[in-house]
Amino acid sequence: MGIMQFQVSDEAPTPDALESLAYLAGFERIPWRSEVRLHSDLLELRRPSQQSASLTAPWMMSDGGLLALTTGTLVERKRPYHLWTELLRGKVGQLLNQYSEWHALGLEVSSRLEQGIEKAIDLLGDAIFAQGKGERANGYLKECLQLTHELCEEICDQYVRQSLMVRRLTSRGKIPFWIGPSLQQIEPSGKVGEVLASFATAASIGFTWADGEPAPQKYCFDLADSQLMWCKQAGVLRGIGPLICLTPDRLPIWLSSDIPFSVIETGALNFVAQTVRRFRAKVDFWEVLGPLNVTMPFRISEEKMALFAARVIQTARNLDPGVVIAISVRQPWLEDLRSHECDYPAPFIVDALLRAGVGLDGIVLEMQLGYVPQGTFLRDRLDLARQIDYWSKWGLPLFIRFCVPSRNDADPLCTSPFQTFPWPWSETEQSRWARDYVMMLVGCPLVRGVFWSPWCDFEPHEFPHGGLFDLTQRPKEVTRFLAEFRKEWLAEPIR
Repeated sequence: MGIMQFQVSDEAPTPDALESLAYLAGFERIPWRSEVRLHSDLLELRRPSQQSASLTAPWMMSDGGLLALTTGTLVERKRPYHLWTELLRGKVGQLLNQYSEWHALGLEVSSRLEQGIEKAIDLLGDAIFAQGKGERANGYLKECLQLTHELCEEICDQYVRQSLMVRRLTSRGKIPFWIGPSLQQIEPSGKVGEVLASFATAASIGFTWADGEPAPQKYCFDLADSQLMWCKQAGVLRGIGPLICLTPDRLPIWLSSDIPFSVIETGALNFVAQTVRRFRAKVDFWEVLGPLNVTMPFRISEEKMALFAARVIQTARNLDPGVVIAISVRQPWLEDLRSHECDYPAPFIVDALLRAGVGLDGIVLEMQLGYVPQGTFLRDRLDLARQIDYWSKWGLPLFIRFCVPSRNDADPLCTSPFQTFPWPWSETEQSRWARDYVMMLVGCPLVRGVFWSPWCDFEPHEFPHGGLFDLTQRPKEVTRFLAEFRKEWLAEPIR
């Protein structure tokens, strides 16, 4: 059993936020299941390993919201670390490392930014020196945090501006990129359909096993047929999936937990085969399985899960060899592992599938930003770029299933207990985070598309107030940004 301790200052978030959101991760960024306790001013994390680790924890920003920060790699020791200092040391180190990598790749930065980085290092050093003498260092830490946050925003602005220009040059015109809604049960129509068509170059149709096989061996494709017809009329690229969605509410209602998994697997493969045969000439993208890392209503070993994924992928590949075949992963920072044991995390399964040569062409990363417990913690764009690099190591195209909340209050059509990450949410904040993330994602070479999910608040959905349209079908502020962005930067879809 390993124990790491951190001294907590008065400026720290609430005890509940620290205890429920903090976690430790190893060298490969895989979190450990940890017991987190706050004893007075001492944050203690217990885990089944004594290896060095980095801590991720929320920290209060100047506007009152919480942003997830990550320390550098720390060795286990008896003397507690100072939490604020280590989170800042990690952020400054992340800024330095990313600046060095981007500068080596040709990123041009202003002398003001370089001078700002030097000042941030000096402020951090002043804080550490003051603590060493037993003096309060909060003034230095507060100034360093604000400056580092501003520098991260500035370097990301410059990266986005230059990377979009490079991507446009290599495309010899506007950028080919998939962006649009992840449609569920309601077909867009009227004003809603017009607004979607103003920015969408593609759409993903959330047609699952539960939708397509309401009774054993009784197939129904009405939902997919109608949504594909809307896509054809809107002139957008078309994707379907995940066909086998592993969240409990998206599996067939007749599928009971006492059915042998061999029977479940046979039924799933038959459904995939039936669906791919029906739509293989009408679809540009298949998401066949996912999310890999969610709690399923039936228990199987992680090895069996990997074999099942391989068979699903191979079934689709054999029937439609010319189309992108992808699987999905929820919470790409793997925050889910902080609360349960896992011998084969999602990245290990992806790696095993590629080594097996089953024909996997892409990964869908579900990035429902600003939700707990099954969403993505709020992180700045520098952290986003770093994590996209992590998932790019296999060289596969990446597609992002994305949303961000527009309000903090109760959502009458939300079907889950998920809550918004502490932040002053509004439609303006939703649009700002969407703009920052979407533009950064388009600037990342291996990211090929962004699907907004849930796409609206006026049908039942998992993530509260995350849609592009509110309960009254009114388009939110973010839709104007998406329309303007498509007009300026994105190429027309070519089918």
